[in-house]
Amino acid sequence: QAFLRAHRHHHFAIGIEISFREIYQLTRVVVGTGIIQIILTAAAVYPLGVYVLNMHSEEAAVLGLVAALSSTMVVLKTLSDRGELHSLHGRILTGVLLTQDLAFVPMIALLPALSGGNFPTDLGIGLLKAGVLLGLMAVLGGKAIPWLLGRITSMGSREIFIVTVVAVTFVSAAATESLGLSAALGAFVAGLLFSETEFGHRALSEVVPLRDTFAALFFVSLGMLTDPGFLLDNFDRVLPLIAAIVFVKFAFTALLVRGFGFLPRTSLLTGLGMGQIG
Repeated sequence: QAFLRAHRHHHFAIGIEISFREIYQLTRVVVGTGIIQIILTAAAVYPLGVYVLNMHSEEAAVLGLVAALSSTMVVLKTLSDRGELHSLHGRILTGVLLTQDLAFVPMIALLPALSGGNFPTDLGIGLLKAGVLLGLMAVLGGKAIPWLLGRITSMGSREIFIVTVVAVTFVSAAATESLGLSAALGAFVAGLLFSETEFGHRALSEVVPLRDTFAALFFVSLGMLTDPGFLLDNFDRVLPLIAAIVFVKFAFTALLVRGFGFLPRTSLLTGLGMGQIG
């Protein structure tokens, strides 16, 4: 629970700090790099699963898809701490990670298909849900959130303002999660909607203490999910696998960003950001 709450709060705060306009200006590189990197990484990791770890083809396919995803939380926390969210590589990374969150929908639809489900139908329904929900949130949020915050601000209570911001975040996160998308994506979209209003900076300043607390909880809960015994017993398999995946993702991402015409420094920094596994 703490893990999920931390995830939601942090994504909301990041969403406020980024604006739709910044992401839109980089759409081509963001979507291109995001999608091609997932396909290339999954294709590169698949044979590792089959031939090195002796997995079934379905298991290796899932491993490939999982390895292709990077941790939005870790990257954005690092960028935020270093003050690089608005740098060029920071904006590209944010957009690519958002693309990955959206790509999670067809991935989830793929899983039943790998065990004999109906992939085209599952995928179509998943994408339709995502499109309708994000569209609704953008339309309603663009009108309702500024009106609501205006009314709350006129009451002059700081506490009610904070509670409202947190409530909108949780409703948005719950809405995306109920449709099989990630809760973090819903919280991120709520943050984006706040960033487009005149109250964005105030909302951010009120939420920052919460964000820092939940970010600490997030990393603690990650540590608690790790099984040290398993790690020690399988070090000879885990370490080379991680090294291979990190190198593959770094190389693919850096080359793709360079291919879209960005400078080597930006390409390398973006590749380093995407190297880890979510």
